[in-house]
This record gives sequence, C-alpha cells and structure tokens, in this order.
Amino acid sequence: MGGTEIGAFDATSYRQRVLATLRSAASLDLSDPFFIVDLPVDVDDTDLIRARIVALVGFWNKERSPNYKTLTAELAGHRADLEAVLLDPDRRAERAAAVRAARTAADADRFGALDSLAGK
Repeated sequence: MGGTEIGAFDATSYRQRVLATLRSAASLDLSDPFFIVDLPVDVDDTDLIRARIVALVGFWNKERSPNYKTLTAELAGHRADLEAVLLDPDRRAERAAAVRAARTAADADRFGALDSLAGK
C-alpha cells in the first residue's frame, strides 16, 4: 500500500462511520470487507490487515452498547469470512477490484441523482 499511513484503531470513529452505517442497512452486507475492517481498498500489508482484524474482533467482543452489541456479535461471527478474503493476496485483489467498481457505480448513481435534481 505504498506510503499511506494507517492510524491505530479508533473505536469512537469506527462506531460513527462503520457501525452506524451497517446498523442502518436492512441486512449485514459483507461485500465490502475493507469498509468493515476500516482499511483503504488499496491496502496490501497482510500483517497490518491481520492486526486490524485482531483489534476489531477484540472490540466487537467487548462492545456492550445496546445500539451495536448484536451487530458486533454478528460481525465477530464472520471473522473467518473476512480473514479468508483479506489475508489471501489473490482474493484480496479480486475483492478490491469488485469493491472499487461497486463504489464507482454507487458514486455515479448519486451524482446522476443530484444532476437530475439540479436539472429540474
């Protein structure tokens, strides 16, 4: 991942950005594991990814907030699924390409909706 510096895990920020988004969804979507583990899509440091997953699983297992404890328990149950994708360089690269494409399509949809509103 080049020279991009990734900070230490921040539980408060993670709750606000990741857990709040996941909680508002109709069902748990694991298609973007980079979002779930709060790492950039271009991360390619397996040791860093492993350390982040360990930190997150510790957090998920300790989370007692009534807003998030059910969600974090469910996420902890998917640890092996996340590790299978993110710790394997080939699977990680495939998933990263799919995530980039999905994010680009979602951005295009949002901008298209804004352009449509602006045109009215």
